[in-house]
Amino acid sequence: MPRASTRGNTFYSNNMSNTNDDADDDNTGSISGGGGPNNIGGTAFEPNAAHVAAVEKTKGFTVESMPNYQNRIMHIVQFIRTDYPHLIPLLVYELPDDVRKDPRYHFHKATHSIKWNNYKPEIMQSFMSGAKQWKDKEKGIKYTYDHLRKYHDAVLKCSEYSPYNYALPSTYKKEMKPYLTNLKKELAKAKSEGKVAEQDADPICFSLFEQICIWAVMSGQIFVWCFLVLQWNLMARASNVDSISFSNFWSKNDTILFKYDTNKKDRAGEHTTEKHCYANPLNPFVCLFLAMGCYLCINQQKYEQNSSNSLFRAQGKDKSASNSFSKALHKLIKFATRSADVLDSHSVREGHFGPHGVRKGAITHVTTGSMDGPPLPSILHRGEWSMGKVMDIYVRFCQIGDTYLGRCLAGLLPDKPNFDILPPHFSVGIENKHVNEAMKQCFGVILDKHSGEGIQGCLLLFLASIVYHNKWLKSHIAKGKSHPFLQIPILNNSKLLEELEKLVTLEPAGAVKSATGVPASVAIREEVRDAVKLLHEYRKEVQWLKDNMVNMMKDAMEEKYTENGNITASFVEGTVSRLVGKVIDQVAHKMEESEARLMARLDESSTCNTGDTREVTRAVTRATPLLEAQLYPTYTYHDPNATGRNKNNTSWDVPLHFTLQTSGLFEGFRAWLTGYPAESTVTHTTDSAGNAVEVTTRTPVKPMRLLKNGNLPKKFKKAYDNNYKPVMEVLEEAVESDIVNRHVDEMDHSFLRSTYERAFDAACVKYPDFRTGIKKNWKVSTFCKKVREANTAENTANGTKRSGGKKRKHSVVV
Repeated sequence: MPRASTRGNTFYSNNMSNTNDDADDDNTGSISGGGGPNNIGGTAFEPNAAHVAAVEKTKGFTVESMPNYQNRIMHIVQFIRTDYPHLIPLLVYELPDDVRKDPRYHFHKATHSIKWNNYKPEIMQSFMSGAKQWKDKEKGIKYTYDHLRKYHDAVLKCSEYSPYNYALPSTYKKEMKPYLTNLKKELAKAKSEGKVAEQDADPICFSLFEQICIWAVMSGQIFVWCFLVLQWNLMARASNVDSISFSNFWSKNDTILFKYDTNKKDRAGEHTTEKHCYANPLNPFVCLFLAMGCYLCINQQKYEQNSSNSLFRAQGKDKSASNSFSKALHKLIKFATRSADVLDSHSVREGHFGPHGVRKGAITHVTTGSMDGPPLPSILHRGEWSMGKVMDIYVRFCQIGDTYLGRCLAGLLPDKPNFDILPPHFSVGIENKHVNEAMKQCFGVILDKHSGEGIQGCLLLFLASIVYHNKWLKSHIAKGKSHPFLQIPILNNSKLLEELEKLVTLEPAGAVKSATGVPASVAIREEVRDAVKLLHEYRKEVQWLKDNMVNMMKDAMEEKYTENGNITASFVEGTVSRLVGKVIDQVAHKMEESEARLMARLDESSTCNTGDTREVTRAVTRATPLLEAQLYPTYTYHDPNATGRNKNNTSWDVPLHFTLQTSGLFEGFRAWLTGYPAESTVTHTTDSAGNAVEVTTRTPVKPMRLLKNGNLPKKFKKAYDNNYKPVMEVLEEAVESDIVNRHVDEMDHSFLRSTYERAFDAACVKYPDFRTGIKKNWKVSTFCKKVREANTAENTANGTKRSGGKKRKHSVVV
């Protein structure tokens, strides 16, 4: 076994500076190890071990694709072992443990490597055209060109990190180039004959994207909904969305700007661009501000203990949030109603649905969804695509084009009305007591942890969208069992919500002064629409005048004749002018104003207006409020699972089909004290004409601590007693005196938070595992399980045995 190279001092080695993602880079320098003193002005300098380790870690940072590349090299090693075993001593060597684990070489799970100085193009060509040609030889299905090309990329990249300075022959790339060209042509022909195993994702059009959002909301998959809408608006790879943290987005006027730290082709993050994203108040299913607001509000407790700054977190044993999203998205599609037919009707082939189709669909939508599409350079910059070296240098990023692009991606069409609509926003700032309280309730944890990262402006816009769409959110609470929207605090506080509704507007106010991203052509189109409406109004007024002129003149003449009997020509002329002016003058004045605005638009530059000061008059539409329910009502229905004395009971504390929320400890404690006032139920009936109608009825649930065992349906009672009540009683024990005589309306966020923290600290004295549970994001049911286990262990240690009599407070109900 050759020894690893020791040329030079590793601390000063520059051989690892090549971390460009382009696998065809000519730099194939190897990595040298070892170390030794260096002279600085005649004085020896040798860095200490800690500094050497830190510098080597920095030098060892490389592309994320290295694990995949090393895995492909192992495929080549296996090919040599199987087909050319006599070449193993000349081409393959086993990696010693110290070299394999050295982070500078990026071997990851590889156990062998190749002596690149002996590696010939003929070997690689035999591997690609022979051993790796067929995916299914019996059916005659070949691998795609991109799949095979990545083996070539792996050879070029991994040869740069040889610990023994094995470098590829200088002619290797030149000899491989014509072969790769011919291979590409060969597989293109096979593809036309249907003999290539395509794996690329088909584009997801806007209507399919909207349908997936509807499925996600209806099924309560808020993570999928938020991740999907954000990926669409950014035209991003799933991995780019995965890496977004709270420091990567901020608000500006009517938009939220995102900027990646790095991207696939720019690992240093030197050329990433800002991306303007907008709300769509007209369609809540695809509204980014609403989706992010709901996700952050429902999951805010996850950010309390986790040291990560990431917006999205991996779920379960998944390696990344993007991996969790991909699995959840495929699962959502699998179980959605008629999903196969829906995908087929939107030209998505079987086996070709995936997250990358969102990125493809977004660019397809903005380039083909309108004849007035956004500028192509803005589209390419937003997608982090290169336009070529010359174009990248001379056609630079401009925010004007990106603002227009952002509105198009939000689902606003430039040739439709309301393209210049503003997002729901507050007419006041966070200094308002109602806004301040709502911010604490919905985003208190995030504000405390990320207060210095400029996140407040974004959260205010998110909160405003939640308030604006609160009727829509409540409708989903009513339709679905235990929908996550029920965990949004302000939906359960009717008085606060009523005050907030008064402060939300779509008109310029507060921090949102004007509509950005509106091209002059769109503004002219809006003026033309207004002018057409005025012409229509003018036509109706003239028609009315035509129909009523004779009678009006007759009435006027009779009135004059009654007075003095003299009807002159001047009287007739004056009367006609007065009547015509009364009808026409007001409309004519409006038309003059419209004409002046339109002519002003035509005289302006054709560039997009990023600071339009036109008054945007938008009315905040509000649905008819739901009927107020009597405080803490009882519900009448028959429980089919009831036994014993409850068999004939028809009066219950919770509505039919109500189930416990799967929530964190703080959300559960809040429900313990305040209940679920926003709970609603949808019933289906028919009107007087026999038409099917939906009736939404408020069915509020009282504070959970006030529920009585005798008034709970059997299944709910079992879940309540086993998976909710035990830990809540433990928390209440320490703060009972503070809450027993306090009205629910007086329990604001500050009170709930401070009470919870004192209760939690007191509970941790007896149950120290609770602090671990907070770090691991345990649900309420897990805390209950730990309470029961601790109580059982305590009883065993004390020799206590339960037998008859009164049940223990935290016993399991079966």
